[in-house]
Amino acid sequence: MSPSFSSARPDCGRSPLRRLILAVVWACLLAGLPVTLQAQAGKVDPALELSTRVASDAFRGHILGYQEHGSRLTPEQALARLGNGGFAALPGPAPDFGFTPEAIWLYIPTTNPTDKSEWRLRLRENFFQEFSAWYVPSGDRPVLRERQHETTGFATRAVEWAELVVPFTQPPGTTGAILIRYRSGGSTEVEFTLFDVDSFNAWTASKTARHFMYYGMLLFLIMAALATWLATQRAIFLAYSAYALAGLLFVMHGDGNTFRYLWPDAPGFNGFATIPLGAGIIVCGANFARQFLQTALYHPVFDRLLQVTILVTLLTAASSVFLDTQMIKKVLVLMAFGSVLLFTASGLNAARTRFREVRFFVLAWSGAVISSAIMTGRHWLGIEISEEVQFDSMRIVLVLDAALMGLAIIDRFDGLRRSRADALKVSLDQAQENLAMSRRLQALEQRYALASELARNRERQVADAFHDLRQPLHALRLNVEDLLAGNDPDRKPPRREIEETFRMLEGLVTDELHANIPGPVRDTETGDTALALDEVFAAVTSMFGRDAQAKGLTLGHGPTDATLHLPAISVMRILTNLVSNAVTYTQAGAVRVEAVPTSQGVQIAVHDTGPGLTPTAFEAAKVRGARLDPAEQPGGSGLGLAIVAQTCSDLGLGFALLPSQLGGTSLGVLVGPEHLS
Repeated sequence: MSPSFSSARPDCGRSPLRRLILAVVWACLLAGLPVTLQAQAGKVDPALELSTRVASDAFRGHILGYQEHGSRLTPEQALARLGNGGFAALPGPAPDFGFTPEAIWLYIPTTNPTDKSEWRLRLRENFFQEFSAWYVPSGDRPVLRERQHETTGFATRAVEWAELVVPFTQPPGTTGAILIRYRSGGSTEVEFTLFDVDSFNAWTASKTARHFMYYGMLLFLIMAALATWLATQRAIFLAYSAYALAGLLFVMHGDGNTFRYLWPDAPGFNGFATIPLGAGIIVCGANFARQFLQTALYHPVFDRLLQVTILVTLLTAASSVFLDTQMIKKVLVLMAFGSVLLFTASGLNAARTRFREVRFFVLAWSGAVISSAIMTGRHWLGIEISEEVQFDSMRIVLVLDAALMGLAIIDRFDGLRRSRADALKVSLDQAQENLAMSRRLQALEQRYALASELARNRERQVADAFHDLRQPLHALRLNVEDLLAGNDPDRKPPRREIEETFRMLEGLVTDELHANIPGPVRDTETGDTALALDEVFAAVTSMFGRDAQAKGLTLGHGPTDATLHLPAISVMRILTNLVSNAVTYTQAGAVRVEAVPTSQGVQIAVHDTGPGLTPTAFEAAKVRGARLDPAEQPGGSGLGLAIVAQTCSDLGLGFALLPSQLGGTSLGVLVGPEHLS
């Protein structure tokens, strides 16, 4: 029998009487009652002419049929009923006596106008519970050409082909007939095609290639899904593989290749296999829909409907052990159509909120609706559709369905990837906000610690400022007094030197005010400007000239054409501290300031004839508050060299103890080429 879920297909004409008959059939089918329609009588056309290939539609009007009632007939008894009201001409190209447990007899008269003798009658069925075929030469006894039943394996067939084939010999120019008796476990509909031997061999080779190309495509998708399942352990890929495998086996069974290759020695199971394979498509499809759409999570109503579908399908398949299998197959046709509609509706419902994720799923099942509708229309509504068209539509739909389902899975995981990326972004944003808050708290604590440190250092900063202001201010006061007094022109300092001293002191005072009073306080220029070092030397020596003269020291500076690009205030701060220390600690002799070009830039040096410093004492003197000999200079603060060292460090300048030039201390500040022009 055919693996399709089959039922009676009544003649659907357009007359009122036929529409009434169709309505009665519908009522009986819905009530679950088997309906058997007798073949309609009609006029017998002339014998079927044999040719290279006789298509199924060419059999229209050449087939006579008879439904066996009661006792089993022999071929001779069946032939005796010809012309006695037993056999009747069938209206269509394919006999169809509906769902009936009775045996069907067919009689096909033939004539051979060709020069060929060997012929093959191919039936579009892979198995019948009982099947016998005879060739009846004109005026002679019938000759048995094929016999199959529920206990004969595939190897007993006269022609090794997945479908039933009747070989017979009819010489050129002769007439004869083919007599067939069969009993089906499903639909009694059967289509015929007739070939000569060469065309049959060519047709089977082409058919085999097409079948296995189709099987290969589905197997590739199944294996890819299984490999992905093994790699990811995600149940959706296993569910998809099960659904695609069920569809593949169902179509293979319809083609007869399951009986030929998978269970050739189990004819009994082969006649029953349509039920588990068809039920498998419904169950696996429902399970895949639940997995893919995540109905338990997002669509609980549809999830319950899919669960009910699985349960009812399994119970229906199991009931075939006790009930008539023909009726079970018929019911499964309608259940398959209903389940496909349910899968499509589930997808459409999900598409309202997750269209991009389920679009291919909906498209795939929409195509399956068409194929299922063809099967339902053929077997339930009596629409005249060939079985070949039905199975071709199933092949096309299953391949496209499998491909689209694969795309649907890819689409879904792409959507999940994007959702996870969005969730990760939200989580990352939250983490960044938390981190920002943590950093703000940490920064606040650091600022608090810094504020505390600044508060502790404020006294030190004030001390530095007053230390730097005290001696220059004293010298400036003396210079201004001399300038204003107008006495002793030789002691009058140049105005340029006084102006330089003013700028330094104003800058120091403004910096201190800027550090303690908010808002714009100063308007003096303290940036990196071109600074003539010779002018700075002159201003500093003038600033400390009165102090040096009071101690009998010679204070002077060497000529230089160096120009610095450093803050003038910082340069003045360095030199005033160095010269002030030299004048303070030198009791007799001289203090000299000079600039010496070197390979590394310009070395600003201050030499004196004082007691000198050892390297250890120099390092100790750079420590804030360190005083080398408090008894010798009780007024010292221990800040001078510390301020110089810190200022040089801030500007990126070198500060070092040099070999003594005048017998006392020589200190140098190295200005790199990046600060020179």
